[in-house]
Amino acid sequence: MQRSEAELAELICKNIGRQTLLAVEDALIVGAKRAYEHSRGMHKGHRRSVLGQLRHFHMNETFHQALESSEVSPTPLNGSSVVVGRSGILALGRFNVSSAGWASGRRSNIRRHMAEANKAIEAMVQPGLFELPPAPKTGSVFFVACFPQGHSSADAPPSVYVALPDAKMQGWVFKRPLGWLLERSIDAPSQEDNVIPKLKKNVAAKGVGGDSA
Repeated sequence: MQRSEAELAELICKNIGRQTLLAVEDALIVGAKRAYEHSRGMHKGHRRSVLGQLRHFHMNETFHQALESSEVSPTPLNGSSVVVGRSGILALGRFNVSSAGWASGRRSNIRRHMAEANKAIEAMVQPGLFELPPAPKTGSVFFVACFPQGHSSADAPPSVYVALPDAKMQGWVFKRPLGWLLERSIDAPSQEDNVIPKLKKNVAAKGVGGDSA
């Protein structure tokens, strides 16, 4: 027996309200455009590297603002640290990739630790032969802004995905464009949940240096 992709989409939509999904989508596009504008005057020899760094900081900031406006309390902005929010049972994060570089999301220690919470969700799509596992009590989802390869000329991501990694962040249990998910979402309040995953000691405190995604 196996749960369908539709059930995973329902799990995400049940825990992340439609307004939050819309706010995050808008925020990532706005952040990317701000980064592009601020990088335009840089020398072409290092403009691509500058743009990558600016995308991280601007998109982190607008992502943080979107979560705050949706009353999804994000972790504080702190240098290059990963911003993490929580809605229902799901922890929310983000990163940027090129169309051919999804593996880059694994570079962050915090993201890999967040993915460990998806063991129960992974079991939903790879259950035992005779019975389905119980509904998960926690998990992590990422908003992934996907830029074209050689993306220094792109002012905004052509697509934003919602993705659930497996517990080792080596593959994706669910990966769909945010627009696809919006078509299936309803404007409903997020499920209340008091379980907050604890990050490993020293990881949250010092952040992830050099994480420019």
